[in-house]
Parts: sequence; C-alpha cells; structure tokens
Amino acid sequence: MRKKFIALYQEMETRTNDILSENPGIPGYVKVLDNIREKILQLKPLSGNMLNTREEEIEFFRDEWPAFYGRLFYFLKLHNFEMERTTRSPRDLEKLISQEEQWIDHFFKGNYEFARYYLSGSPAIDDDFTRVHSLQRTFEELSLVIDPDQTTVASYRAAWCLAYSNYRLFLLGESRALQNPEIVSKKRLRWKAGKTAAVEWIQALAESHSIEIDGKPATATALKEDFEDHFQEDLKDFSLLLYQADGRKRQSTPFLTKLINVMKERRRRLKR
Repeated sequence: MRKKFIALYQEMETRTNDILSENPGIPGYVKVLDNIREKILQLKPLSGNMLNTREEEIEFFRDEWPAFYGRLFYFLKLHNFEMERTTRSPRDLEKLISQEEQWIDHFFKGNYEFARYYLSGSPAIDDDFTRVHSLQRTFEELSLVIDPDQTTVASYRAAWCLAYSNYRLFLLGESRALQNPEIVSKKRLRWKAGKTAAVEWIQALAESHSIEIDGKPATATALKEDFEDHFQEDLKDFSLLLYQADGRKRQSTPFLTKLINVMKERRRRLKR
C-alpha cells in the first residue's frame, strides 16, 4: 500500500518543483496548490480501498494523509505571505514575519505534547490516528467537523506540524535576507533536479568526505539541514528516498551519472 502513496507523493513533488522553476512567486504557488489538490483527490479513493486493518489505518492517517495535506497548508501559507509582501515595506515585512512566527509558536505551545511525540516518530500516540478514537473526542471541536471516514483530528494536527515546521524555515530565510541584503540573491537559489537527486548528491558528498565542518567530515544529516536552509527544500523523507535509491536494479546513481556525462560532453565540445 505504501508504495502507491509514495509514488503519488513523488509525482506531486516532482510537478511542484517543475512548476516553481518555471513560475516563481504567486503565479507558481497558485499552480502548485491546484496540483496538490488534484493529488489529494486521487488520494481519497486510493485510501478507501486499503484501510482494512488497524495498522494500515494508523499508517495512513499518521504518515500519508499529513504528508499531502501538510504540503497544502504549507503552500497556502507561502501564497498568503507573498500576497502580503506586495503591499508591505521592508519594515512592515519584518512585523509580518514576527507575527507569523508568533502564530507558529502559539500552535506548537498549544500542541506541545502531541508535536513532540509526532515529530519524533514515537508510537505512543498511534491510537490517536484511528477514526474511532477521533470520533470519540467529545470536547474536540474538530471531531465532527471533519469527515470522520476520511481523516482524524490527529492527522489534521500532524499536517500542521509539518507545514509549520517548513514555514518556520521559510520565515528564517526571509528574516536573514532582510537583515543581510547581500544574501538576497542566495535565498533565491532553487533546486530543480528533484528530491531524489538531492539525496543522492548529499549522500555522495558525505560518503566521500568532500566537505568538513569544524575540521571533521560533514555527516549526511548536517548536509541535509544545510541543503534545506539554502534551497528552502523539505527533505524529511531523506532516509526513505535513500532506501529506494539503494534498491534500484538498473542505474543506482542517475543524477551523479548525469553530472559525469555533462562534464564529458563539455570536454568533447572544448576539443572541437
């Protein structure tokens, strides 16, 4: 079951990257939101035929549902931020960033225990992701507002945990750019090769000890965090994508192979 969800998610992310590379800013965010909504509509019938056991139900509502809706919520925040940017001065933009960060802090303070367990991957809250448990939350305002057959209250909260975690990184980049105008161009860097290529590249750099941090070889985890900071790209599925790459039967390193071929082609052009 998980393979079908992963394939749909990767299709969504690949299309998202293509859209943003061709349409930066507000027009791109509008198209990205349409793309995500389209994939969510495909997600619903797919899940309806597969939630036959308690384990499958927990996996879907803990991992799959929040992954898709977390991207929806995240890009809604980015779209709204860009809309606000068009009418604000740099000083007002600083206030907006501060207000948004306060909203994020408010959310995580109000959901402190849940967020701590969820983001750490702890199974302690697995029962929260069952529909029966969600429906029985008598004093939870969302219990009957959301479709009790399609999701859970915990899934909704988990999606916002993911969205706000990524949004905080985005706001950090915006804040740094305002404080240091010289890095504005740097924050506009955009990774166009896709997440699988990024994982392949990062792991190769770590394995080859090509980069050091304070005199020690940089780990894949440290390079992943730096990559996310520079490119505003979420690599929360790093381990899963690396596992899938290791299992390729034909070409195990397509991105690195592509880079090698590009350099070979360059040498051929220079020799002409």
